[in-house]
Amino acid sequence: KGTIPAKQLTATFADIAKTYDGTTNATAGEGTLTGVETIDEGKVSVSSGLAAYDTKHAGDSKTVNYTGVTLSGEEAANYSIAATATGAGTITRRPLSLTANPVSITQGEAVPASFSGTLTGFAEGEGLAEGDSYAFNLSGTPTAVGKYAITGTLSIGDNDPAESGDYGTNYTFANAAANATAFTIAAKFVPPAPGGGGSSGSSGSSSSGSSSSGSSSGSS
Repeated sequence: KGTIPAKQLTATFADIAKTYDGTTNATAGEGTLTGVETIDEGKVSVSSGLAAYDTKHAGDSKTVNYTGVTLSGEEAANYSIAATATGAGTITRRPLSLTANPVSITQGEAVPASFSGTLTGFAEGEGLAEGDSYAFNLSGTPTAVGKYAITGTLSIGDNDPAESGDYGTNYTFANAAANATAFTIAAKFVPPAPGGGGSSGSSGSSSSGSSSSGSSSGSS
């Protein structure tokens, strides 16, 4: 009476990637098998019960550990597989957003002395390191009707404030697109002069230089 031992197979798992989330959790890459007999191809497959990065931190070519590796399929009983395997993966830096709180004034009103906003995007349970801070500022002192940028900056330790860049090992930061038009100077409403007629039209257009000169020319 003879015994045919199960043939040992080797499993490999495709490279994976994720954005930093503060954990080592991973979604297993697709597994492939080496050593399956030609006649059994398509009749045995591999899966992993758990996949995890070696550390939680962002980086390239990181080790991914697979455990609970098993075989399935109609010919799986004829093969064996190691319960653990290793693969590779990438954890990309998580983006943070400096988002200004919108501000609107009417032309002629004083520009606010300070501006505010938020820094969002941190993984759960994480935030700014002690000693780091962020701020929002308006460039120059605009007076014309229009929209202007409120720019956020992040100060990291003793470094100069920056509008974008890397933060620590696991994050990047940048200004939200909406910051480019976050400050609005609206046109001041000029009510028409009492009495109506031509004089009303002249008063109503007095905020426009060209209309004003046209009115005075007519009266002369």
